Amino acid sequence: MSKAGTEENPLRVAIVGAGPSGFYAAEHILKDGDLHAQVDLFDRLPSPFGLVRGGVAPDHPKIKSVIRVYEKTAAREGFRFFGNVKVGHDVEVEDLERLYHAIVFTVGCETDRQLGIPGEDLPGSHAATAFVGWYNAHPDYAGEEFDLVCYVAEGRHRGKFHHITPDGDLRLIERPNEYKALSLTERTVILKLHGAVDRVVPERDSYVITEDHYIDYLTRTDIAQLVPVGLAARLRRSHFLFLGYSLADWNLRVILHRIWGEQELSYSSWSIQLDPKPLEEGFWRRRGVEILHARLEDYIDALAAHLGEAQRVEVAL
Repeated sequence: MSKAGTEENPLRVAIVGAGPSGFYAAEHILKDGDLHAQVDLFDRLPSPFGLVRGGVAPDHPKIKSVIRVYEKTAAREGFRFFGNVKVGHDVEVEDLERLYHAIVFTVGCETDRQLGIPGEDLPGSHAATAFVGWYNAHPDYAGEEFDLVCYVAEGRHRGKFHHITPDGDLRLIERPNEYKALSLTERTVILKLHGAVDRVVPERDSYVITEDHYIDYLTRTDIAQLVPVGLAARLRRSHFLFLGYSLADWNLRVILHRIWGEQELSYSSWSIQLDPKPLEEGFWRRRGVEILHARLEDYIDALAAHLGEAQRVEVAL
C-alpha cells in the first residue's frame, strides 16, 4: 500500500469534537494542497460549532459570525460531519483506531468549575453557562427553567417589556402593577434591559442597538414603571456585586440610569476593579458603590475561602 496522504491512499483523520478547535484542525489538514486527506468530524450533539453555537449568547451575532468560516471548511472536498455520535458509547476509540490513520481529540470541559461556596447548589443559583445554554436551545440545558423579561425596542409595543415563559410562551406586560405571572420565589428571572434575540421566532428579535434606539430608550419613563412591580421592587431593594464591569462603558451607565435615575443605590453594593482610573472611581462613587481593588480571580478565591471558613465555624458551634 502506498504512503498515507496520496491520491491512492488518502490520509484518513477522525476529529472528535466539532467546536472551533475541531474545525481549525480540519481546515489545517484539508487546505494542504500536497496532501490528499479525508476528515470525519464527530460530535455528541446533533449540530456542529460547539461553544460558538451553544455558549455565546445569541445577542452577540458578531462573535457568532465566525461560523461562516467553519461552513467554508465543511464545504471542502473530503470533509464529513457525524452528529449525535458519542465516543465511548456509540463508537469506541478502538474502532476509530482501526478505521483512521490519526485521531484528534478537540474537546473541552463540559461543566462549570465548582467554586466550593456554600449555597451554590441551592435552587435559584445558576451559572451563566446554564442560562446561555438554555437561551441557545442547547439540549443539555433543555430542563432548565427561567423566566425571561425583555425590553421591546421595535414595533408597536416599543418601550414595553415581554415576558417569555420557560415553555416559550410570549406575553406582553401591559400593566406592570397588575402582572402576576412572575414569581421570584419559584424560578430565576432574567431581566434583559436592552432587549433580546428570540431563538424561536427570529422576527421577534428586538434590542437596543442603534443611536436612535438609545435616544428613545433614555427619554422614556422610569423603567421601574414598565417592569412588573415585584421585579422593580427587588431591583430597588438588593445588594449588587459588579464583577469586572466598567462604568467607563457608557452602555452600563445607561442601564443604571434607567433603573435608579441619578440617585445612589439603596443597598450596599460593590464593584471588583483592579487599578480603576480616576474617572471610573468617580462614576462608581456617585452611585454609592464601593470599589474593591482586586483581580476578579483573586476575589473569587478569597470569597470561596472566607465562606468555607464561615461554614466550618458554624458547624463547630
